[in-house]
Amino acid sequence: MFADTSTHGGLVEGPTTGYLGASDPSPLIGVGALAIAQVSQLQNQIDSKADAAQTTAALAGKEATIAEGSLSQSKVTNLVASLGAKALQADLISGLAGKEPTITDGSLSQSKVSGLTSALLGKASTQQLADAIATREPTIGEGSLSQSKVSGLTSALLAKASTQQLTDAIATREPTIVENGLNQSKVQNLTSTLLAKASTQQLADAIATREPTIGEESLSQSIVQNLTSALAG
Repeated sequence: MFADTSTHGGLVEGPTTGYLGASDPSPLIGVGALAIAQVSQLQNQIDSKADAAQTTAALAGKEATIAEGSLSQSKVTNLVASLGAKALQADLISGLAGKEPTITDGSLSQSKVSGLTSALLGKASTQQLADAIATREPTIGEGSLSQSKVSGLTSALLAKASTQQLTDAIATREPTIVENGLNQSKVQNLTSTLLAKASTQQLADAIATREPTIGEESLSQSIVQNLTSALAG
């Protein structure tokens, strides 16, 4: 009868493998007693790992763990140039020494503001303003100012016609005369003057009995009395 070649955990049962059919053979395996090939997939996993030489070569291009203050400024991109463009603490203190501290409300002397003292001297005080206003007329509302306070207004109004006077004067005047709106009889001597003038018909009749305007050599000799006989003699 052939021996049972079934496996358990990748081990073939037998005296050479140390596996004698126990459900868990690991307690029976001594340290270093197994070959790599006897452990399922172990060689493949070992092959996929970097060896010491590869690890050393890979780490050779890497920075060691950076501790506080252990990395040179030159290794940080543009750090040296950026720091070079910054003011030193001493320069900052020196620069601020010539500057005014933060100005709060009421903390700055008027004398420190250019021209402010002289400008304020040219302004009226509250009392001066009150005194000046006291000599001025309050805001004048509609109908609130007496006519006597307006220079020459009373005498000027006396020289003007009242509403009644204006109404009376208009009542004696002709309304605005429109085209053909005025009777001929209202125009002085117009009727008698027109009677003395020839009518259009009278003018036409008079013209009909008269010779047209005589142009150069346009009048026959026979029309001029005795001209033909005079020229014949």
